[in-house]
Amino acid sequence: MGTIQARKKNRAKNKSHNRGVKTKNYKRDHDQIVGDMEPGNREKLENQPISEDLPGMGQFYCVSCARYFINQKAIQHHNDTKSHKRKLKEALETPPYTQAEADLYGGLANPKGANAVKLLNAKAQEKKEKKKNDKGQIREIDLE
Repeated sequence: MGTIQARKKNRAKNKSHNRGVKTKNYKRDHDQIVGDMEPGNREKLENQPISEDLPGMGQFYCVSCARYFINQKAIQHHNDTKSHKRKLKEALETPPYTQAEADLYGGLANPKGANAVKLLNAKAQEKKEKKKNDKGQIREIDLE
């Protein structure tokens, strides 16, 4: 009969431990949160059926942060926090990445191809327009 196998001492080298930590602390990705923020999906998430497995029976859910809370007071306190406001602003202002962008930046797409050039030009144009809008707003305030 064999003896009980001892666990590995060095957690830095323990792959199964590292995988477990990654999946335990996983948060939803930006493109998933943006999808949840759409009107139809948002209503479904805010009005979920009662589930005993979730905190607060699944009734107190922050869509932009993808978190459940135990009661109304906790979610109201969360809505006042800096991290919630930052996540909400990010979800509303920045568009989600597309598969074409991922392929381009990952080196799978041809950077000189027609779609890649259009994508890069569109990103550059968005940045220019944003800067113009910011400057335009300042000028309007100065004129008034």
